[in-house]
Amino acid sequence: MQAQDPAILFGVLRPTTDEVVARLEQLERRLAADADLAARFRGVAVCPPVDPAASQDDIIAHFARVLKVSRNPIAVYQLPQVTGCAIAPETLVQLVAEHPRIVMFKDSSGEDVVAKSGRSFDGTVLVRGAEGGYLDALSPSGPYHGWLLSTGNALGEPLRRLLALRDGGAAEEARALSVEISGIVDAVFSLAKDEGGANAFSNANRAMDHLRAYGLGWTEAPLPLKVNGEPLSRALVGAVEEKAAELLGLAPGGYLSNAV
Repeated sequence: MQAQDPAILFGVLRPTTDEVVARLEQLERRLAADADLAARFRGVAVCPPVDPAASQDDIIAHFARVLKVSRNPIAVYQLPQVTGCAIAPETLVQLVAEHPRIVMFKDSSGEDVVAKSGRSFDGTVLVRGAEGGYLDALSPSGPYHGWLLSTGNALGEPLRRLLALRDGGAAEEARALSVEISGIVDAVFSLAKDEGGANAFSNANRAMDHLRAYGLGWTEAPLPLKVNGEPLSRALVGAVEEKAAELLGLAPGGYLSNAV
């Protein structure tokens, strides 16, 4: 079977509206010059401005300006842990009504205020981040159409197994696996909280991906670099291995073992 080219959703995550606009303009130029990339491109994820004092009017003005400079589909990304502000349900209602190119809303707040509000968002796809509550989040019992998870890069297999159990009617097994994944992810994120050099979520995912890449021989491979350019600590990767090895399905080698 031939591997399919991946579809790409770019994250344009910058602190201010001006910086988001500048990055979007850069992306538009890149897409215009690269037909192969443009063929795989599906849209852009954009957060509100990083401003705890931002009002709902400020958030609406931010997205209006973003949409004015971009021709592409937009995913609105609720990430109050970083932005300090949150999009209210009525704000998203207004945004999707005024801007049909808003095709997705991702909520990583863990609070689900928008999705559980009972409001209509004109067919906008609702996806949950927050890396937990996997089974309960999904429709028809939950308010979301799917997940959009950073941990999906390392935990794709158990997440697919969870969906297969649910769709196969194995409700108890699916719930048990959902609880297991949630607990291990929480633990791994907690292990990474004091790592520094990047946020805890990205450092936790670097550690899990390093283990998947090199398997039980990970100690022989160069450690991945954090946002600040420093290597991830060996102590963190070792602690993550101890906590998540079984869920990650670690084997003697990984998908990059031949590159060592």
